[in-house]
Amino acid sequence: MQTDQFQQAIAFCSRKPVTRVLALDGLERGTARVLGLEPGALLLYDARLDGHLLCWEEEETARRLLQRLPACEMLLLEHVALEEEARARFGFKGGIHCHSCARLSRERVPVGHPLELRPLTTADFDMVWAHYQQLDEAGVRSALAEGRMFGGWLTEGLHSGQMVGFVGIHAEGALGMLYVFERFRRQGFAYAMEGLMINRQLDHHLRVYGQVVVGNETSTRLHRRLGYVFADAPSAWLW
Repeated sequence: MQTDQFQQAIAFCSRKPVTRVLALDGLERGTARVLGLEPGALLLYDARLDGHLLCWEEEETARRLLQRLPACEMLLLEHVALEEEARARFGFKGGIHCHSCARLSRERVPVGHPLELRPLTTADFDMVWAHYQQLDEAGVRSALAEGRMFGGWLTEGLHSGQMVGFVGIHAEGALGMLYVFERFRRQGFAYAMEGLMINRQLDHHLRVYGQVVVGNETSTRLHRRLGYVFADAPSAWLW
């Protein structure tokens, strides 16, 4: 049974559905639980991340919720404003700034290539790890074991039966882990694989969203072409 607090948390996140898309998704899927909700700020724990999310409109309220948190190993801050305080409190050494983005349209992406996605397995670890190390080794192995990574395979033409690259879903539900092999670059395969992943999410009635590292203009352009809307300001991931 959904509580008043749950409905209030959904309403708070829905005021900024792009910026707070991860929080919305966690609440809707039942992986996130409310730890603190006050006028102007929301603190969640999401089991997919084994981490916390802090969203706010009132900085002092957010600061108060943060100070109540006894321990934290991963934290997503909606704004970068409290980053230094969070680092000092919890001893975070790593982190990154990202723009949240979400595709609010339910229209499918037309994919112009004869391409299909096929699940990768743990047997593909060496191949994936040789090209993609933006996650640590454990993260890549987990994505493969849980069936969250897919190869893009050509089904027609001269290179039929060959894999052009791979794409996946991060543990929290964001699309990503996109990589196109060198020989297949600049041919539209990044767009095609991401488009197929978007369509897959739509077929499963799931939210479509991502996290783009600040400064990654190539990824930003690709996401905009695919119909993503970006948050006005970056968020801070801390660990």
